[in-house]
Amino acid sequence: MSQKSVSELVALLTDEDKDVRLGAAKELEAYPSGVMEAEVKAAVPVLIRALKAQEAEVRRGAAYALGKIGVDAKAAVPALIDALKDRGGRNPGMGCWARLYTVGYAASRALLQIDPEAAKEAGVL
Repeated sequence: MSQKSVSELVALLTDEDKDVRLGAAKELEAYPSGVMEAEVKAAVPVLIRALKAQEAEVRRGAAYALGKIGVDAKAAVPALIDALKDRGGRNPGMGCWARLYTVGYAASRALLQIDPEAAKEAGVL
């Protein structure tokens, strides 16, 4: 796991350097659930904006990070519902596992963690 805090990684999602953004997103994606610091709640708006990033890896990392924040990221529900249709990040070479790497899949997992009722209404099983 990274030596950087979640707050530092979230701040790096807005860096001008694409590689820095991608690295931060990948580290956020790998962050263990339940380890998100309390101050990261303030980063929810940044993560919501990151759901519209050019790079699929950044969008996917933002979705997973929002899910790890949980109910405190409820403001992200509409953006996550929009992200359900995002097939970015899909790697056809991964066969049946390819869908697990899409932004839409990450958004579905985040919705289930943040607001199970909204996930159900959006058709997430």
